Amino acid sequence: MLFRSERICDWLYRILSHSAFVRHCLSKDTILQGGYLSPSHFNDIGDFPYWTLLFPTFARRSSVEGSRDLMAKIIVIGAGVGGMMTAGRLAKYGHDVEIFEASHRAGGKCRTEWFGEYGFDLGPSLLTIPAVFRDFFIRTGTRFENNVGLKPVDPAFRYSFSDGTVLDLPNLSLPKSCQAIEKSFGRRAGNEWHNLMQRAEKMWDAARIPFIESELKPLYRIIREEGALANLRTIAPLSSLRSYSRNVSSDSHIHQIIDRYATYSGSDPRKAPAVLLTIAFIETTFGAWHLEGGVGTLSDALKKRCEELGVVFHFNSKVQAISTTKASATGITLQDVSTHAADIVIANADANLVYSSLLPTSKTIRRERRKLKKATPSFSGFSLQIGLDNSKGAGPQMAHHNIYFPSNYDEEFEDLFTHHRPVQDPTIYICADRKSTRLNSSHTDISRM
Repeated sequence: MLFRSERICDWLYRILSHSAFVRHCLSKDTILQGGYLSPSHFNDIGDFPYWTLLFPTFARRSSVEGSRDLMAKIIVIGAGVGGMMTAGRLAKYGHDVEIFEASHRAGGKCRTEWFGEYGFDLGPSLLTIPAVFRDFFIRTGTRFENNVGLKPVDPAFRYSFSDGTVLDLPNLSLPKSCQAIEKSFGRRAGNEWHNLMQRAEKMWDAARIPFIESELKPLYRIIREEGALANLRTIAPLSSLRSYSRNVSSDSHIHQIIDRYATYSGSDPRKAPAVLLTIAFIETTFGAWHLEGGVGTLSDALKKRCEELGVVFHFNSKVQAISTTKASATGITLQDVSTHAADIVIANADANLVYSSLLPTSKTIRRERRKLKKATPSFSGFSLQIGLDNSKGAGPQMAHHNIYFPSNYDEEFEDLFTHHRPVQDPTIYICADRKSTRLNSSHTDISRM
C-alpha cells in the first residue's frame, strides 16, 4: 500500500519524529535527519516508498526501476565506497554490474589494516552522516545496523590549546556544545558558537540539494533555478571560511576550531569558501560515529552487500583506457590489454586520472584537462600508526578524537600555502582507538597520530 496524501505524510512524519530513527529532525520541510527523508521523498512516492521505511523487510521492486528490457551492462571503475554504493543500487534495479579495481581489495581509503593485534584505520577515522549508509542498505533490502556495529563517539572531539585550555565538545547536541564552550571560554563565546551553527544550518539547507544531492551543474544553470539567488547569498560565495567566522566570533579559540575545517580537504581557511562551515553543523547535528572493528568494516559490509545483489568484483585489474564511440562510452581496456564491453561506464576515480589518462583526446576532453591544470591540488597529511601495549603500564587517558593546536596556527598555513615547506610547529590530531571486536582494550591501546 502506497501513501500519497498530505494527511498520511503528516501522520507518518509525526510517528517517525518521535522515534530514534529521525530524532534530530528539524521539520518535515527541512532536513529530516540528514537524508532519511526529504521533501523529494514526499513528492515522489515511487523513489522511496514510505512502507519501506516502516516495513523494510517487505520492500519490493518499484516502478522506478524500469523494465527488464531497459536493463544495461554497466562497468564501474574503482571499488571505493562511492563505486560500491553506486554499483549496489544499480544491481538492485536489475542491471548487470561489474567493478574493476586496481588494488587487491575493496574500500579505497576506507580500510582498516591489522598488524598482529594492532589495527589502524588508514583512511577516515569517523563517520559523520550514517544516514547516507542507512539509506543505501534500506534501498537495497536490508538494514545498516544488521551489517555494521555503529557507536557514537562522546566527546566528539577534545581540543587542546596552547594557552592550556581544553574543550570537550559533546556529541549530537548543540545546546551541550554551547554550554561546554561557555564553560571553557565564556558566555559570549558560547553565544557566538550558537550563532555560527545557526548560520551553518542555513548554509546546509541552501547547499544540500543543488550542490550535494544533485549532479554538478554550470553556474548559469544553477542561478536560473527557483530560489537560487537567495541560496547563493546564504552560502556567501565571496567570503572565505576565516573571514566569515571572524565576522561572527571574536574568540580566538573558536577561530582555530573553524579554521581546522578547511584542513579536512587540505585547504587554506584564508581562501576556502565559507560554506565549509557546514561541516561543523553536520558534526554537531548528525554526530561523530565509529564502527566496531574499525571504519574499514564499512567497506567490508558494502562489498558483501554488493555481492549479494549480484555485483561482480575484479581485483588487481587496472583500467588503462575507457573506450568510446561518437562521444559515448562503450567499454574499458585493462592494463593486460583485455577489453570489456559495456553500455555504461562509471568512473569512481580521481578526475585528473580519468580525463588525462583514461579518456581519448577530443575537444571536450582538452577543455576539461585545461580546467584541471588550473586547479590547485590539496595537501595530504602525514600520519604515524602507533600500537601501545598497555600490559606494561596504564594507557594514556585520551578521548577518541584529540586535536592539539600550536601556539601560532597561522604559521602552519604560511608554511604550507605561502612557503610550500613542511610545517615547523604543526597541529597534531590523535585518534586513540580501541578496536573492541578483536582486542581486549584493557591490555592494548590502538592510537593513530
